[in-house]
Amino acid sequence: MTDDGDVVVSASIAAAMPCVIVASDPLILAYATRLGQAQQSEVVAWRRHVDGLTAVLAGSVGPVVLAQLSAFSERYPVLTLDIMDPAGEDGLVSHALDWANSRIGASPFAISTAAGPEEVAAVQAAFGPFAAARRAERILGAIAKGLRDRGVRRFVVAGGETSGAVVDALGITAVRALPEGKLGTGFCVSSGPGPLSLYLKPGKLGADDILLWAVEAMDE
Repeated sequence: MTDDGDVVVSASIAAAMPCVIVASDPLILAYATRLGQAQQSEVVAWRRHVDGLTAVLAGSVGPVVLAQLSAFSERYPVLTLDIMDPAGEDGLVSHALDWANSRIGASPFAISTAAGPEEVAAVQAAFGPFAAARRAERILGAIAKGLRDRGVRRFVVAGGETSGAVVDALGITAVRALPEGKLGTGFCVSSGPGPLSLYLKPGKLGADDILLWAVEAMDE
């Protein structure tokens, strides 16, 4: 590219291509502008959250998410799963869904694999750090799918990798981000039939009452 005209032409070509673009700053800025212009005519399908039942899924570890779950438990029920349970992954998923069956529709609730330092060390020693994390993610992903099948339409998810596992398990391929609010960003609604409301947050960030706020924000 030799001038601004080349940047504009390149951005137009890039915007029409179904691939990831890696380029210098001028082209990236022009590319983003081009995409924004193309989407200005789109009808915004959702300006609010989906109506429905809410569940919290927490797969992060450490004191931050434990404090958040503790604050949440003062108002709503919380089930904590031990991923070393001899029942195995399928058994834990069945147990969690059985526990949730009587609570779906009564109030929001949380299901968690979060643990303190001693429990985390034991799990990592048993499975290895990587395998232990993947195990927890598979369990919560399967639980999310089971809850969706039982009518849950709103998910608050704590943990970056957990969020990815839940989104993947639910078959979500595209979302529309909702405007930034008092909790910042992270709220979105899935595209396509059967939309779901989501709040996806890093496990190690947020005030103790952020899970409560997230649940309440979906009702506003």
